[in-house]
Amino acid sequence: MLDLPPEGKWRVAIQYLGHSGFRIVSKSGTVYIDPYFSVEGGHYKRLVKPPFSVNDIKIADLVLVTHDHFDHCDIPSIETIKKNTNAVIVGNAAVERKLHTRTTIMRPEQVLELKGIPVRAVPADHPGETPLGYVITLNEVTIYHAGDTDSVPEKLKCDIALLPAGGTFTMDPKQAEEAAKKLGAKLFIPMHYNTFEPIIVQGGLPGHVMKVGEWVTYG
Repeated sequence: MLDLPPEGKWRVAIQYLGHSGFRIVSKSGTVYIDPYFSVEGGHYKRLVKPPFSVNDIKIADLVLVTHDHFDHCDIPSIETIKKNTNAVIVGNAAVERKLHTRTTIMRPEQVLELKGIPVRAVPADHPGETPLGYVITLNEVTIYHAGDTDSVPEKLKCDIALLPAGGTFTMDPKQAEEAAKKLGAKLFIPMHYNTFEPIIVQGGLPGHVMKVGEWVTYG
């Protein structure tokens, strides 16, 4: 069952959905990034289940999809969110081709305002067709979700950094920690680890390590 953000005064609340998925809530709107609710893990055994059913999602303004790989562009989950919320779906051209729902296509360094939320697409260093990261501004807080990447863009700064740390086709924990310092992030949350067996399993993670379903607030 879908839970509410923590009580109290905050500008942004972030819930970890597992792997690279996040639910981000603020007075500016609700954003999902790379929501991956399917039980299947391709050729790999999925170790951790999502915190709730995708069918529980009734409120969403944007769904940002970083690239078209199955663990980021989860077609059933994204299309269910679209059906239940009429959220704007955002992705690159490869994502648009995979989905059966209307997608707002973004390219690296493009900036759009979608449902009143500024969204900037930035390049990611990862195999595939034009993988993206996203910088969004919610309630005057800048959040960078890097997608799958081995590096982060030069001169990019943010308040909150969501960075891959699994070390398989992405940065490893040490590289992610250095990237967070480079970004000047006041809050660094590692992602894209410990989802599958036998790969993408890490220990000794840096930053604010979150359990699946856990919330963190900022501001």
